[in-house]
Amino acid sequence: GPTSLWLRWTVPLDTGIGDRTLPIISYELQVDEGFGSGFITLTESNYTALEFVHESLIQGHQYSYRVRASNLMGYGALS
Repeated sequence: GPTSLWLRWTVPLDTGIGDRTLPIISYELQVDEGFGSGFITLTESNYTALEFVHESLIQGHQYSYRVRASNLMGYGALS
């Protein structure tokens, strides 16, 4: 709808150390809504989906998003 946004991301190419691939445990999606509070987390812990619907948006307002994946080694870089 006009006040929601469907976000979707892909599994990171590098999920391990060297040639070892580790399974993804969860994802963390963050948003900066531009009101001066910086990035805040949108997803609950152990979020495993590759998509998220951000609702109750303000039309014409700018939002910035970033996501990171977690495996047994912890969280990776934000993208």
